[in-house]
Amino acid sequence: MSGPIVDPDLVRALDELRMVVERLPQFEEQMILPTIRQHSKQFEHVMSVRAGLLDAISGRAKQLHMRPGTLRLMVELSNDYRTKTRRRIPLDHLRRQTSTVLEAMKRRSLQAQADFAIAEVAMKAAAEAVNEARDGVQYLDASRAEVAHG
Repeated sequence: MSGPIVDPDLVRALDELRMVVERLPQFEEQMILPTIRQHSKQFEHVMSVRAGLLDAISGRAKQLHMRPGTLRLMVELSNDYRTKTRRRIPLDHLRRQTSTVLEAMKRRSLQAQADFAIAEVAMKAAAEAVNEARDGVQYLDASRAEVAHG
């Protein structure tokens, strides 16, 4: 971890995809609006533009040998830095920012796993309660059958 991070291809991608990543939330927000979804032609247009933007990210990510979501995150972080400082983000700073996001996502994942474990225990308890109630109904039905044939 000594020495600066140098990757001209990534720097170029961060610059070239800046506007692409800035436009994505606009189209994603439009896609969830009921008024857009009710008009199929408008929805198809918004969906098509969004797909084109995602394809641009995906193509560049493939060239850099990284996942599209990874590149999108890096461009978003780069854009935030540029908005605040009016300068291009140093890759060492981008690495620290990405590392901070990674740690936050790990905590979020752990929280989701804990929530899932709680839900799983509740689901098993509910399934057991269903089985107990079913057993009660079957017992009573069997008792009725014995009296009728008794």
